[in-house]
This record gives sequence, C-alpha cells and structure tokens, in this order.
Amino acid sequence: MRAIYLILVIFILTTGAITQGSDSISLSDDYLDFGEVLIGDEESDYIEITNQTSLIVEVLDVDLWGDNFDYYENCRGELRPDESCEIEIIFSPSEIDSYSAELEIRTNEDSYSVDIDGEGQFDD
Repeated sequence: MRAIYLILVIFILTTGAITQGSDSISLSDDYLDFGEVLIGDEESDYIEITNQTSLIVEVLDVDLWGDNFDYYENCRGELRPDESCEIEIIFSPSEIDSYSAELEIRTNEDSYSVDIDGEGQFDD
C-alpha cells in the first residue's frame, strides 16, 4: 500500500497536479506598444488572462502605474480552469512625449507584469 501511495505522490509532484507554480495563468501579451497616438485622442488594447491549470486561480489584484494610461477589468476573483478574462488598457496622451507604464496582475500563485509604451503626437 505504501508503494502505491509513494507512486501517487511522485506522480502528483512531477505532473504539477497540485502545485501550480509560476505558469498558473497565461497572458496574451507581456508587452503593449500603442505607437503614436494624437494628443487628445484615445486608443485601447486588451490583455487576456487565461487559467491554464486544472485548479481555480484567484486573481487578487490588478494595478497600473504610469501617466496617461487607464484600465478597466473584470478579472478579480476566481478564474476557473480554462476560463479567461480581459483587461482593457487605454492610452490618452496629453502632450508630445514618450510614455511608459506597467500593468501588474497578482494571483494567489504569482505576480505577472506587462510593460506598456506609447507616444503622444501632434496632428500636423
């Protein structure tokens, strides 16, 4: 009986059936580049989060650091196996300049980040 239990424990540990590790979710992108956006205009792009495990992953927090960027999301809470959610990133430059931001997604397993760039451009 102990041999069967030991084999089962080894199987679970080597296949990740219990531990999710740092690959519990996948992101559609780890970098967004809005390119040139006219001052006063607004551009949107999306990051999709997918639970790629057989267990529920808890999305604890979503934060965005950077001027002239905003976000909307419905991802906090439980993300069931193979379930996805989206985070909309909005860039609205206020002057001619280069802008950078970082989106951070924190789960019960790990933290993930997406670097974001954009440029404010004047319409000639």
